[in-house]
Amino acid sequence: MEQDQLLDADFSSAFGITPDIRAFLLEIARWAIFLAIIGFVMIELMVLIAVFAGSFIGIMSSQLGDAGAFGALGGGFITVLYLFIAGIYAFPVLYLFRFAKQMKLALKTDNQEALSSSFENLKSHYKFIGVLMMVF
Repeated sequence: MEQDQLLDADFSSAFGITPDIRAFLLEIARWAIFLAIIGFVMIELMVLIAVFAGSFIGIMSSQLGDAGAFGALGGGFITVLYLFIAGIYAFPVLYLFRFAKQMKLALKTDNQEALSSSFENLKSHYKFIGVLMMVF
């Protein structure tokens, strides 16, 4: 109940974005962009590995005639597994990228809606990671 009252209160007069906070938020946005770009590159690598590792395992199991652990499942399983992991990983990376872009826009244009949107994306990023950790 008390938390709801805190959320409903108008803090516009109590909190403001000082030049120090603006600098910190800009630096956070820059690092978030960097991490998001690295995340997108990793997703692309996972997709490439999915395609080539699945094909490679399928070819090797058929050439060797060995139906070992991977051969029994086939290269398709590895492909689907890596694509699934890349798909799951895409959501938090996309939220992080959106956070950074909206934060940079908000700081550049003093746009309250962009600032709110940026924090909404950051919340979604952490929420997704938290739910994922609970699942695992």
